[in-house]
Amino acid sequence: MLETKQMEAYGTEAVLVALPRQRVVHVTGSDAMSFLQGQLTCDLRELDGGHHRLGTWCTAKGRALVLMRLWQRADGIAFHLPEALAEPILKRLRMYVLRAQVVLEPSDDGLLQVAGPRAEAHLAAVLDTVLPDAPDGCLQHNGITLMRLPDAVPRFELIAAPDVLTALKAKLVEAGCCEAPEALATLLDIRAGLPSIDPANSERFVPQMLNLDRLAGIGFTKGCYTGQEVVARMQYLGKLKRRMYRAGLDGTAPVAGSELSSSGSTSLQGAGHVVTAVDLPEGGCELLVVIDDSAVAHGEIGIEGGASPLRLLELPYPLAEEGGATS
Repeated sequence: MLETKQMEAYGTEAVLVALPRQRVVHVTGSDAMSFLQGQLTCDLRELDGGHHRLGTWCTAKGRALVLMRLWQRADGIAFHLPEALAEPILKRLRMYVLRAQVVLEPSDDGLLQVAGPRAEAHLAAVLDTVLPDAPDGCLQHNGITLMRLPDAVPRFELIAAPDVLTALKAKLVEAGCCEAPEALATLLDIRAGLPSIDPANSERFVPQMLNLDRLAGIGFTKGCYTGQEVVARMQYLGKLKRRMYRAGLDGTAPVAGSELSSSGSTSLQGAGHVVTAVDLPEGGCELLVVIDDSAVAHGEIGIEGGASPLRLLELPYPLAEEGGATS
């Protein structure tokens, strides 16, 4: 459970958060890049060893099955995804390999996030290297993959073998980092407008509903991939009627997939759904929700069966192009 002291450490110093519910996958073979390029929404040509990307794998109907964060390795591509979806996604992806020279194997690598005003200084000192300064920057250093995440406050994700990560964690604690639960990483994702997909929401959303077009998670000039026709139609014909918003709510965090209700919603599919939510130390919760446009424009929005309305909060990026309307 997230505590006030951990939020204070994040605000003034740095925190480190282990992410045991994420699974790393290595994709190797001479066709690794071309195979993933034909499956995922993001443009893997943009990785180039120095960048990472958020992307999703869709059904043929353009519905997001899972979200992945991808980076380039010396022997291919790697990505991480929720542990709860790892086995079914890998099984399904392997069905598309056919004659391609591709091997997809789960790794034992662990994940750690370090965030806060002093995160960059602590990591630079412990790792003895210059860190990436761009929000999509990535580097490989002494067996560690380090990625800078998009956030107003410095936040980094580190991937390495368990023994390497354990030693690094000890050094960071000694340097002054405060350990925090996974709930803090969830909260920081929510405040950065970074979605997640768990089994409750798999195959529910088109990528633009999760704002992936605002997060460099869709390559609109990369060519064909699974679900590309639906995603492109949503982008260029203006058919998208739902978007992901950040919100606050009194009471306990609802579970992912919870339905929203609104007197102003005119959609036959309902007002929307919860993407992810986390309880706050001071009470109440913050969440990301996908909401129908009619509900946003005309109605009070709440959790189905709940008494408290949602309070829409700012996201760190616009939902519409400057001077234009939401697609």
